[in-house]
Amino acid sequence: MCSGRGPCELEMDRPWIDTSIPFSSNKDELAVRCFEAVEGAHALLFCRSENIPRKHAVMMQLRFDGMWGFPGGLVHENVVDGLNRELDEEIGLDRKYHLITDDYYGTWTHPMEGRGSSKLILHFFVKEFSEESFFEIERDSLKAKDWGSETLALIRVPIQNDESLGNFFSQRFIGNAREQLIRVLLDYDILSLDEVERAWEIFQRLSTLSTKLDKNMKLCNI
Repeated sequence: MCSGRGPCELEMDRPWIDTSIPFSSNKDELAVRCFEAVEGAHALLFCRSENIPRKHAVMMQLRFDGMWGFPGGLVHENVVDGLNRELDEEIGLDRKYHLITDDYYGTWTHPMEGRGSSKLILHFFVKEFSEESFFEIERDSLKAKDWGSETLALIRVPIQNDESLGNFFSQRFIGNAREQLIRVLLDYDILSLDEVERAWEIFQRLSTLSTKLDKNMKLCNI
């Protein structure tokens, strides 16, 4: 398992990594502006605490489309400025908590089907807060401009045990948000590799059962 901060290259062969999507952790990506690209920036916020299960709280967002993801959105200005603008709109993040370049985690480049050479470039940031600050951010999110429209809910990822996390992995995530979540759980020492792998096995069993159920329903014309 990785320790410290930032992406761990040793985990690239894990089943939750989509190797078909180019990834870079080079901060120079933030300064590269591509005319044919659509750019977005999102952030994972978390805290450490002795008072909650597994000693961590990790924030995710229920989006307007019913999928799970991280607060953020499309940016047309400086990436960090655009991210903080989106965080202010979607979760009411106070200026004193704004993210900086040092919170940068990495960038994924997605091809856009049917758009020629256009690309969707997604920058990802991770920031750890104190327990007190994290709880304040949760409370203030209800005052956000886009609360109830862009952001339907903020949750703490259910990492209490392997089963709860495995069940959560089976939900619908936007883009590669599930991969982003798992990478951070490992790279920031929130969970061990064994814990993530056990949860992933539960997720895979659920996926297999769901596929079998769908086939049986089709056979029965339900």
